[in-house]
Amino acid sequence: MGRKIYIDLGAFLGNTIKEFYESRSDANEYMIYAWEPLPKNYAILTTNVGNAGWDNVICMHYAAYHTDCIMPFYSNKERLSDGGTLIQDKMTGSLLYNSPLNIRCKDFCKWFKHRVNPDDYVYLKMNIEGGEYEIMGPMIDTGVLGYIDEFKYWLHLNKIKTGPLRDMYECAEKRFLAELNNHNIKVTRIT
Repeated sequence: MGRKIYIDLGAFLGNTIKEFYESRSDANEYMIYAWEPLPKNYAILTTNVGNAGWDNVICMHYAAYHTDCIMPFYSNKERLSDGGTLIQDKMTGSLLYNSPLNIRCKDFCKWFKHRVNPDDYVYLKMNIEGGEYEIMGPMIDTGVLGYIDEFKYWLHLNKIKTGPLRDMYECAEKRFLAELNNHNIKVTRIT
């Protein structure tokens, strides 16, 4: 086996990294990538990682997306959000759609393929408030899904307004869940 890698998409303030450390005796053997796009969250995340002494954590100030770009990101008025999103049709989180922040997005699959080898053990946690629908297809089409050994996720279809976008995301979700069943991946759905 190659390296152990934990990727936390939607790292927020480091809460799930702390849970990972508390639940895994080998957590310090993992290379951990913590993705958090919102500036205030990212600042707190980096402080929390430093204070905890997690030397194996690399904080990444990006949203996972299907291309490298700058996108509007919708958050609450405090700009400290655990429900912020790239998706304008998201109904929850008390989001300010009239004053988005511009945030950097990174092509997740391209980034992944440049860092992960087929023999690496990969644990992916994904809780990105609707953004998951933008990377589901590319994860299948690029073969990224086949590299993942453990996958912990939260899907947000129920938080998207009824309409064409939600219909498209529903199709993406069905395809993605079917593909998960076709791979030998240990899956945990966050509820």
